[in-house]
Amino acid sequence: MDNIVDKFLKVVTDDLPDFYSLILPLDMALWVLLVGKDKLGITQISADDISDVLVQAKERSVSSRAITNAFNRCGKKVHIHDLGSKTYYEIMKEGRDHLMRREIKGNLQLYYFEPGKPYKNKSVLREKVFPSLGGPLKVVDPYCSIRTLDLIKITSSQKIQLLTRLANLNNKKKEEEFIREFAEFKIEHPNVEIRNWTKSELHDRYILSTSFLVILGQSIKDIGTKESFAVVFAQQNFKNIFDDILSAFNRRWQDAELI
Repeated sequence: MDNIVDKFLKVVTDDLPDFYSLILPLDMALWVLLVGKDKLGITQISADDISDVLVQAKERSVSSRAITNAFNRCGKKVHIHDLGSKTYYEIMKEGRDHLMRREIKGNLQLYYFEPGKPYKNKSVLREKVFPSLGGPLKVVDPYCSIRTLDLIKITSSQKIQLLTRLANLNNKKKEEEFIREFAEFKIEHPNVEIRNWTKSELHDRYILSTSFLVILGQSIKDIGTKESFAVVFAQQNFKNIFDDILSAFNRRWQDAELI
């Protein structure tokens, strides 16, 4: 699409959600579709063009692959137009409403998990939180179970490194059962790797992606059993802390036991 970046550099969007209050790839991509449709008369835009706009016009590093992954799991928020060898996306009312609700201040995003609704909350975590982060994920959750495996099934292309502590299962048979289940799970999901941290210092649960840090109020397996939250922080606003956490993860990952 000719000059789409130039058009976005010139367009006035004062009456739309503030782009720089959005932190998730899905929300930023929806913003591009909204501006394209309402301000520029461009109803359909490809993931490649959306990425170009985000990188060149808005100075946000979001790949076309991350955009495609987010759109594939966003339900009716976008309509997908398959035109031969090229795929284009068009924002729908659900996407417009979602974006208007998503406008936030302070460069963080909050997800609320209602108590007693494990199925609904599982969908929020697996279909919204994980895919919208984009790219490979580094997960620390010292309290895992077989249910954890069900919740980290995302896409065959999204690499996941999960650091856990099997001793917290408090049962040797449960440890052996988890190891057997993961061996079968990995046959179908080779993108997921789990390692066991044998020391007792792991406690908090969090997720690191290239651009975001997610703090989980509960272990993944327990999401929905009690009231809890997931808070998403943009890396660019907490770079020093983000770098420290990433360094600690990588160090532990190298020393942890393969499962």
